[in-house]
Amino acid sequence: MARAQLSYTSLLAALVLVGAGCRRGSTQPEASAPLAPTTQPSERGTNTGTAATGGATRIKQVALGDAHSCVLMADQRVLCWGDNTLGQLGDHTKTSRSTPAVALVADELGSRNLMSLTAGGNRTCVVAGDTRERLCWGDVPGGVTRDTMPFPELANEPNSPQPLLRAELGPSWICGIRDQSEAVCRPDFERGKPTLVVKPTGYAAEMSLAVGKSHACATKSGVVECWGDNSHGQLGDGTRQSRTSGKPARALHIVDGERVLAGDHHSCVITKNHRELGCWGQNRFGQLGSPGAKDRASVVALAGLEPVADASAGGVHTCAVRSQKTGPEVHCWGRWDISEPCLAAAVEPTADAEYVDLAASSNLCFATRGGLVVCSGTRYNGPVTGRPPPRPGPFLVIPGVHGAVELDAGLDHVCARTSNGQVACWGDNKRGQLGVAGKKQSNDAVFPAVSEILQLAAGESHTCIRNKSGEVYCWGDNGWGQLGHTGTRFRAEPTRVEGLGPVVELSAGGDKTCVVEQSRAVKCWGYGPLGDGTEDSSPKPVGVRIKADIADLEVGDYHICGRTTAGALMCWGSNYMGELGLGNRRDRNLPTQVPGVRNPQSVMTAVYRTCTVDRNGGARCTGTNVSGQLGDGTRKTRTTLTPVRATTAPTAKLAGGIRYTCSLTTTGKAQCWGQVPGLGDVGLKAKPIPDPTVHISDYLATLKPAPTATQPVSCGEQPVTRAIDSGALARLPPNTAVELHSGRNHDCFIKNANELYCWGRNDRGQLGDGSQKFRAVPHQVPLK
Repeated sequence: MARAQLSYTSLLAALVLVGAGCRRGSTQPEASAPLAPTTQPSERGTNTGTAATGGATRIKQVALGDAHSCVLMADQRVLCWGDNTLGQLGDHTKTSRSTPAVALVADELGSRNLMSLTAGGNRTCVVAGDTRERLCWGDVPGGVTRDTMPFPELANEPNSPQPLLRAELGPSWICGIRDQSEAVCRPDFERGKPTLVVKPTGYAAEMSLAVGKSHACATKSGVVECWGDNSHGQLGDGTRQSRTSGKPARALHIVDGERVLAGDHHSCVITKNHRELGCWGQNRFGQLGSPGAKDRASVVALAGLEPVADASAGGVHTCAVRSQKTGPEVHCWGRWDISEPCLAAAVEPTADAEYVDLAASSNLCFATRGGLVVCSGTRYNGPVTGRPPPRPGPFLVIPGVHGAVELDAGLDHVCARTSNGQVACWGDNKRGQLGVAGKKQSNDAVFPAVSEILQLAAGESHTCIRNKSGEVYCWGDNGWGQLGHTGTRFRAEPTRVEGLGPVVELSAGGDKTCVVEQSRAVKCWGYGPLGDGTEDSSPKPVGVRIKADIADLEVGDYHICGRTTAGALMCWGSNYMGELGLGNRRDRNLPTQVPGVRNPQSVMTAVYRTCTVDRNGGARCTGTNVSGQLGDGTRKTRTTLTPVRATTAPTAKLAGGIRYTCSLTTTGKAQCWGQVPGLGDVGLKAKPIPDPTVHISDYLATLKPAPTATQPVSCGEQPVTRAIDSGALARLPPNTAVELHSGRNHDCFIKNANELYCWGRNDRGQLGDGSQKFRAVPHQVPLK
């Protein structure tokens, strides 16, 4: 690309707008009486914005989360619809809705001067214009929380008391410009995590600011500056170097930028004079509108869209409004994930593919009786091995692993213990979780420098082992001290944990690690609470205040459970979704006995849930159930252990992924239920109880020839990539004012300030049309 700092005009001749797949079609919504176009919307983040106000039916603001939608009306009502499993609709229920309902929580702010509405991930926030107080609900501490906007702990930091000029909420970040020379970002509602501070120059209050998943961009006098993660080139400076302090990156070739946009890992800008759109960053799903799937570290202009009246960026897609004399056109490109979450999926291998262990997270892996490891699922860069899956299914053998006898999975990495006492790991390695330096990821197995291993444990982004001598070594992310060492620097090489006696039991999960010493003392370190009666985190092992002897431990993302030698179950930590099984949702800082549990044979902890297996192979689970991962045939969250109806044979062991659970039977067979990755080719509707007719060995084309016909399965669909073409999704009458908004997998536009149209994924009712049917073209939302 030419390096002259011009508007995009000189670049357009060499570029064409390319869609990511087949044409999605177009629609012609019913035309209302033409109105004069409204003024350009005020500055907004990736998923919120402001339209002209007027009567009670006028839309003041729209905010789209991952699977829910909200509007702020001119009469100060907040209406929400879609996913409500975490209370993100604000109606004091956990019932999802496919039509708009009043967010009753918004009235608790006590203000009738609601200034702004935002949504990110699974939460919604509204800010009062008179008090600057922010009220948020959904996936926030306690379900509802309020603070003074913008985030007071940043505005009141020592030596930096300046108020924020602007603040924007992204999918997981909140960022602000503190004054003309300082920008601050941090994970929203995670007060303990460090704040990212960069030093831009000369910002003004009327700037445009956009926040992605782990990066942000802002405009300054036509120039675009970005900071944060740059692994996909989303900072636009021609490099892959992240900027977490000092000067932000300056996006190349842009001197006329008016408004910036940010998706998960890509960025865009609309120019002021020529009304052109250019994007940069991740392009794996065609979200840049550029040919191929190659990431771009500098701006790519989109030819044929100018003049661009408005644009928005979703997770991995982008939309724009093209102004035409015949009327505006709405165009989108990139992808949506559109499959329905399934309630149950059965997988039962044949005898020659019998399994000895399994591990589940965002990846699903099995160790076969012959010592091989087969995996499915996705990481940041595609299938777990990075190779196209063989037909008829996506399971592949992991190269280099032989003699596997134990598996454990982190968020985006998996490790196996082999029969000769070694550890093999593969997957993401950005935080050193594979135990080797010099690699950001590995599609094949790598071997950390440890030996004589007796036990393996994987947290979200760290790994630990227990060796024959009872020593514990850990490596990977150390942001919360989960490696047992002071400081927050991650370590790519195995490092011994000091301050421990001989260890006989090891477990890791989330950002914490726990052990049982030979003396039966229980110690934990990392993200608190750890069981010492406080909420504190600790980089050094602290003693858990427990009177009973623990036979084995299971560490989840936010809670811990231990099976005692006397046959009781003790749990502590987060109880946000009832995962402690105590019949309520009150957190516990000390080990608490779970009622109704006698002599459990094994315990499993996963994201917001706990399961047990009894001596007869019966399984029970408690906690979140939004995708049917408890296996009781419903999606109802439980606060006490409830029998699993999904199993058809005695269970020996359970493993929990992010939205699914799998069991290993006493005969070496496997079954899974919930939203299971890797079984997306069978395409039948979900049932609350699985039909055990699908054999995982049918998918192992690398182990044996695929059968001529695949057995049916009751569900088990992973999200399907629905490509979005750049063809016009909507062509509207002349003089129609259009304002775009994008969520993760759905989009909406405001027509003439008082009509809302949405399209895309609809499994949670997030389109507000009274159905759960995917819509490839915009349908009007009935706002009253």
